[in-house]
Parts: sequence; C-alpha cells; structure tokens
Amino acid sequence: MRKTSLAYLLTVAAAALAVPASGQTQLPAGPGKQVVQDTCVACHELARVANAGHSRDEWDTIVHNMIMMGATLKPAEVSVVAN
Repeated sequence: MRKTSLAYLLTVAAAALAVPASGQTQLPAGPGKQVVQDTCVACHELARVANAGHSRDEWDTIVHNMIMMGATLKPAEVSVVAN
C-alpha cells in the first residue's frame, strides 16, 4: 500500500472515531432541542449539528441557507434554532 493511501486511511479512521455516533450525541436542553432533533436530522447526523461549534451569527446564516435548500422550519423557529 502506498504511504499516501495509508496516511489517508488513518486520517479518515481517526476522524470517524473522533465523532460520536448519533445515538450517543446529546443536545443541550432548551427550546430549540426538539426542533433540531425533528428537522436537522432529516439531512444531517445529529453529531454533525451538535459538534459544529458555530457562533450564533453563523448559525443564523446556516439556518437561512438550509431553508433555501429545503429545510422546513417555520419563521418563528429560525431564531430558536440559531440561539
């Protein structure tokens, strides 16, 4: 096996092990928890959402982008999810 292929496989394996399985991921309690669990996981692993580490402003932009791509959030839910 080539060194670059082995390095790539090790990197992918390390990344996979670093992200918890979606069944183990917990969102913090709050008004947006149920909305995120019901809406975001239609397209994303819960761990991807929970571990993203975005600021509130970044989340606002991301949520609006997801709505443009078809996410079904009500207008009142946007700020709840971003917060």
